[in-house]
Amino acid sequence: MFIATVASAATTIVYPTGVNPTDVLNVQAALNNGGTVLLKAVNQAGKATSFNFGTWNASVNIPANSSVNLVTNVTITGESVGGNRTTIAGGVSPIYEASAQVKASISGIKFVNPQWCAFNILQSAGITIANNEVAGVLPFLNGSGYTESSGIYLNGAGNSFTGNVSVTGNYIHGLDGEYEFGLLAYAVTTSMNYVGNTIQAGFATDAAAGDVDCEALAVGHCPGASNITGNNIQMGPGIGYEGIALYGNTTGAATILANEVTVNAASICHEAIGVNGTVGPVQIVANSIDCASSYAEGIALVGDIYRGTVSNVTVGLNAIDIDNSYFGAIGLYGAVTKCSISLNLITGSSYYGVSSNSDGGPAEIISSNSFLSNLFLGYSATGATVFFDTTTQNNVWRGPYTSVINNGTGNSISKSLF
Repeated sequence: MFIATVASAATTIVYPTGVNPTDVLNVQAALNNGGTVLLKAVNQAGKATSFNFGTWNASVNIPANSSVNLVTNVTITGESVGGNRTTIAGGVSPIYEASAQVKASISGIKFVNPQWCAFNILQSAGITIANNEVAGVLPFLNGSGYTESSGIYLNGAGNSFTGNVSVTGNYIHGLDGEYEFGLLAYAVTTSMNYVGNTIQAGFATDAAAGDVDCEALAVGHCPGASNITGNNIQMGPGIGYEGIALYGNTTGAATILANEVTVNAASICHEAIGVNGTVGPVQIVANSIDCASSYAEGIALVGDIYRGTVSNVTVGLNAIDIDNSYFGAIGLYGAVTKCSISLNLITGSSYYGVSSNSDGGPAEIISSNSFLSNLFLGYSATGATVFFDTTTQNNVWRGPYTSVINNGTGNSISKSLF
């Protein structure tokens, strides 16, 4: 067993052998002792070697010797030696936490071709995932008969998260499956920080890739507050539903701040940033959005009887460049109320600049929202700069526009800034 313990630093060192299941068993033995575990980038002879977690064609269940379980409080770190980085090759959910609620930190590791996801965290007393790379996630056939792949999967169903979540500085790319999620947080009840990650989604272009759902960074049905700041989100050229997505009528407060979101011209993407039925309050502020796809919207707020009414969302100081979109730079759909859409800079071209649209439900009203001092610079609209559908009531628009269509009731529209 290629494990060494450095007593003075209370660190267990594990060298890769390149053999499965030896590598999995060695790493698991080290993790069982807790403390700090250093996974080496080279073998004992100093040669760059990956930890071999096996090549699998698994479905529904995670095979033995394809992953390690977090069973006690532990810090796992990788290293870089002469340009070689600690690498875990293969596996099915190679880092897995399901049987014990522990506090863990994982950093500095490259995951190559894991199946399903690199991190599968189903309960936690606090998890930090920092400065890792996840490359080429292979599809996994789930119990519903669909293939899916994720970089990081956090599922807190059953209130199984008691500590905070921190995911920072990771690079996730190469997803492939009918479901694709770079980072998916579901039902997490504690505070979440998603900061400074680079995530690519919708890059696989085979027939089934992303056709059920594809999101780069998604927070769904999470009562915990989420901070989504400074991430670089790239959606491209395949199917990619949303770059950053909040959804579910139990989702708590969220800050979406200073992210850069780009949508490839060939992408079939709903929107760069989407809020779907979120209770909020939500702040979408100072993001840079570049939508080159004709099928993409910059920012969308969507409420309906299934997901709940969207309210108390602030959309401000965002720079949105939209290119020949059939939709708009900013769109409100269905049941949206008491939101502020202000001081956004919109450039490019689309059917609508800022729109408030019926989703077909006559009881789902867009009402009492304020649109203040949004600026259109070098922008042209095929339909109208400002659009209010028949299901809009008592909204306020103040600021410049070239054209307006107002089919609603009690909307107040003026080019005046006040």
